[in-house]
Amino acid sequence: MRFFRDLRRLQPRLMLAWLFVLLGLGCGERLQALQTKAESGDAEAQYQLGMCYATGRGVTQNLAEARAWYLKAAEQGNAEAELSLGLVYARGEGVPKDFSEARKWFLKSANHGNAKAKYYLGEH
Repeated sequence: MRFFRDLRRLQPRLMLAWLFVLLGLGCGERLQALQTKAESGDAEAQYQLGMCYATGRGVTQNLAEARAWYLKAAEQGNAEAELSLGLVYARGEGVPKDFSEARKWFLKSANHGNAKAKYYLGEH
């Protein structure tokens, strides 16, 4: 229940992206369009494609591919991608756990105003 309460606080566009991913609507049916936008440098599409690979929605789950797309989006200042990279390193999802690297990405995300990143900084 807490997840959905937190979800309501997110920006409407981000909330919609999360719901698409959770329901599998954001990946499968429009994967080709998302891939094309991501490859053309669209940071939001890169982040969403990373979510697809991280969750296995519409594609075979591939944590290395998820991390690569998160990184592309994060390098453009996408706060959610920065947060996701922090979580990848904090949890050791497809990479060795690295709290120093996780903190780096949480800080970047927090500096872009991400409240969840600020929360995680209090834990790590």
